[in-house]
Amino acid sequence: MRPQPFAPSERIGLYERLGRAYGLARDLGRSREAYEGMLAETREAGDREEEWKALMHLAVLGTDHSVRPEEDDELFRGLRRKTDGSAEGRAQTHEDDGAPAVPGWAPSCALGRAGEALSLAQGLDRDDLVANGHFLLALLEAWAGRWEGVAGRTAEACSLFAAMGDRAMEAEALTLAAWGEVMLGRPREALRLGRERLAATRELGDQDIHRADSHGLVLALLEVGEYGEALSLARGAVEAARSLGSPPRLFISLMMLGDAERALFRLDRARAAYREMAGYVILPQYRALVHSKLCALGALDGDWGEAHARALRAVKARGEVLLQLSEPLHRHHEIEALLRGGDGDGAIEEARRLDEDAGGVRRLRVVHLRSLAAVARWAGDAETAFGHLRGAEELVEEIGLPGESWQVRAALGGLLRERGERAAADRAFRRAAETLRALAEGLEDPGLREGFVSAAPVRRVLAARDLGGEGATP
Repeated sequence: MRPQPFAPSERIGLYERLGRAYGLARDLGRSREAYEGMLAETREAGDREEEWKALMHLAVLGTDHSVRPEEDDELFRGLRRKTDGSAEGRAQTHEDDGAPAVPGWAPSCALGRAGEALSLAQGLDRDDLVANGHFLLALLEAWAGRWEGVAGRTAEACSLFAAMGDRAMEAEALTLAAWGEVMLGRPREALRLGRERLAATRELGDQDIHRADSHGLVLALLEVGEYGEALSLARGAVEAARSLGSPPRLFISLMMLGDAERALFRLDRARAAYREMAGYVILPQYRALVHSKLCALGALDGDWGEAHARALRAVKARGEVLLQLSEPLHRHHEIEALLRGGDGDGAIEEARRLDEDAGGVRRLRVVHLRSLAAVARWAGDAETAFGHLRGAEELVEEIGLPGESWQVRAALGGLLRERGERAAADRAFRRAAETLRALAEGLEDPGLREGFVSAAPVRRVLAARDLGGEGATP
């Protein structure tokens, strides 16, 4: 008796399982081929819901080997310039040898597939599929660095999830929405969304899976200077992620814990968190993020040799993959480290790339302006550096970023002092010191408060204020 052919539903299921298996093995080319096979089968069978699933799988992969992304997708233009003749090409590091590369992730392909899935879901009049479609589109926009598109998508997703009573997915969308609002320079709105997310998860019970996913709120708290609460939430997230045994959640929870410790200048604790975080790097896209954060610690610690080595590794890792899943809020430390390490050309190139990445995203403009000020000061152009710092000062005040505000004003005070403008320098240092005092007073834990005000960068600013601008700047 001849074996009967597989039924359409069986073939669809087989292709889906193959796609997942190849995805877990990081063979994205074969994974894409399997999901393309699944898509063809669903269309032949007329199974619209399974077709939606296939499109969603393909959107997450975002690969398309029929295009040349450096030519067909505007986000990839200039990619070859990123890896030829710049600092990362000269960096030597055994830590990254043999790391796998992710082939061909193209935002246009990913967003296109997700858009198809959303249109299909809307045609089916399925709110659950529509909500998930909006959420995935928001996530892909964030991955592509297109933060302007995240807010609208997450708002649609949250509204639909709330209407369906799916508080768990609503909370997921609120976390992403908070992250997007931070990048768009709206930290208070991010804080509101983060607290709304916290309320949603409390209704579901104080489960580890919800405690581990508090990164949107932690980031918002750090932006507005609520360091004590951010540290407490980050600690709880790490504890919950350990309990779950979830490497991806532990990775991002350790990152948030490191960021909170760094904001409080507990640099050894931050370094321990980042080093542990490095052990959970699953995707090569995250390697640059780890090195960048360690570079920031070296800079804050005054260890410019370490900062320079980490900057080189971050730039190298960033140039090896097309998709970057990171937040570049500390890239100015990399650029200053490259300058201090004697790699002026590399620093200028990184500042140019940061300009491309920042676009109209206000939070990244702050980072870019601080980077430009460092480059100008290195070139001996104090006037231009002053102009960039003044622009950064205006922007951080407009956005409401106390942690950035005092650093920018301290740098302004140093430049003004060099120019002999003592009264203006005194004002800049005084305003920086006032912000530092306010941040310290917001720390209820006496140990955290004492550690913060006794940190070397803080003491230098307070000394400069007390000595009429004669102290060192951070």
